[in-house]
Formats: sequence, C-alpha cells, structure tokens
Amino acid sequence: MAVDDIDYVVAAWREEGLWSAAPLPPHAADSLDNLVHALRQLPGEGGVLGLVSLAEDITIIVRTQGPDVRICMSDATAAEDFDLAAEIVDLVGGPLADEVGEDEPAVAGDVTLLRDLGLDARELQMLCEDEDLFPDDILSAVAERLNFSDVFEQARDESGT
Repeated sequence: MAVDDIDYVVAAWREEGLWSAAPLPPHAADSLDNLVHALRQLPGEGGVLGLVSLAEDITIIVRTQGPDVRICMSDATAAEDFDLAAEIVDLVGGPLADEVGEDEPAVAGDVTLLRDLGLDARELQMLCEDEDLFPDDILSAVAERLNFSDVFEQARDESGT
C-alpha cells in the first residue's frame, strides 16, 4: 500500500488508569500484520488502540488485547482501493461494493470493540456511518468520548497532519 494513502497512525493505551498516545510511522499501517505488531510493542491495561486515517476518507480502529485483535473500519467498500482495507475485509468480512448504495458507508468489523472503555456499539456505528464526518472527526470524537482527546490530538499533530 502506498504510504501516501495513510494520513496518520496513532496508538493509544492506558497505564495505571492514565491514557497515553503516540504517533506511529505511516509504514506501520502498510499491512494489518505490521499494524498489529507495532501495537503489541506498547504496554496497556485493557489493550492498545490503533487509530488510522486512510486517504482522508476511511477510519480504522484496531484493538489488540493479549492474543485478540478486534477491528472496526468505517467503510468496507474501501477494500477495492486499499490493500489494508482489503486485508481487514478478508479477516472480518463485510458487504461488497455492489451490496451497498453508491457513496453509502458500509461499516465492517466489530463495533463493540470500545464498549468496555465507554463507547457503545450504536454510537460508534453512527459516527462511522455519518457521511459528513471525516476520519479526523470520527477519531477525535472517539478520543473525546474515551477521555484521551488531549493526548490523541498531540500525537496526531506530532505525526505531521
């Protein structure tokens, strides 16, 4: 996948009840394996979140927790254009482009992956399906809802976007 397609990758985790976040290099999201490997290098009670903005259009949230990997992507039809999105759809399934309306987002993966942190599935689904929101908006709303917006914004700024 072209590194230019990756707007930013931010990892977020909690230690002793406090959130931390750090930018990851764009090549960390070259593939799902790379992303999961990068996230597993970080500490975190309750797992580590990977927050990815892809082509200023697709939001990807990955949560590693022990051996488990849970993923939510804002639009499964991105699999036609981006290798990372195709890997995610291959893993979690999702509607194909001809199964959804044109320009209609088709959320793929596990919308419950943040429920125990304070963001329920319905709210995440609504954020991902809102056609007026960009990945920055969605990920900022997630970070705010989970109470780590300050460290998220700082890490995103450090990533160069």
